[in-house]
Amino acid sequence: MSAAPLPLWQDPPPDFDARLDAAVAAGLERAGGPVRVFFRDDDCGLPGAHFTRLIALFIRHRLPLALAVVPAWLPLKCGEFLAAVEPAGELVSLHMHGLRHVNHERQGKKQEFGPAREAAAKALDLSRGREILVRYLGARLRPVFTPPWNRCDAETLALLPGLGFRLVSRYAGAPTPPPGLGAVDLNVDLHTRREADPERAARLLESDLAAALASGRAGFMLHHRRMNDSAFSALDLLLGLLAASPAVRPVPLEDLAT
Repeated sequence: MSAAPLPLWQDPPPDFDARLDAAVAAGLERAGGPVRVFFRDDDCGLPGAHFTRLIALFIRHRLPLALAVVPAWLPLKCGEFLAAVEPAGELVSLHMHGLRHVNHERQGKKQEFGPAREAAAKALDLSRGREILVRYLGARLRPVFTPPWNRCDAETLALLPGLGFRLVSRYAGAPTPPPGLGAVDLNVDLHTRREADPERAARLLESDLAAALASGRAGFMLHHRRMNDSAFSALDLLLGLLAASPAVRPVPLEDLAT
């Protein structure tokens, strides 16, 4: 279950490694102090070569990684999935990513938990998803919810605290959650960008990366199913740069909230 890599990773600029290095250096210099960084990999729950390769990278660089797990996928090959995660130990955390990762909207942007559905149906799916993850993950499950496609409606956000969730994680610019629900939103998208031109995509990614680091809080959204060798190589370089910098403070996603 892998998807095609984006144009940036199919044909990255020949000097992209140097430009990535420069963007990190510029962002850290502009920050002028410690920078918290955190990582979330979406669409998890099934084992595979891409997933195992991603986990190995984070182990090698000793950086924490939050895995957004699709409950309906997890029972299919749970043993193999957990075996891939096990070597990372406490570096890896697991939380809920929708229920089935399916779109229920007939128009507009994709959402699994959007306005097209009744509140009761959404609450039932949230409860089912959490029950599945508790059954298979037990105490390893964190009280975090990442909605598929990084969006859900206000009604869903209002349901989450009553179902045991303490944090919602989406992408920068998402609506503010209600009282009692913290937010840990990301601001650097590595693998689901829309730009069709690799050079334009590279420039915008460099800009996003530098700006996120300069803000003092850089959250990286990963999609292992969209990665190829070029994407893995760039991520390896990026993780190495961040891990080596004394200005960077790697933080587990679930330890943050705004």
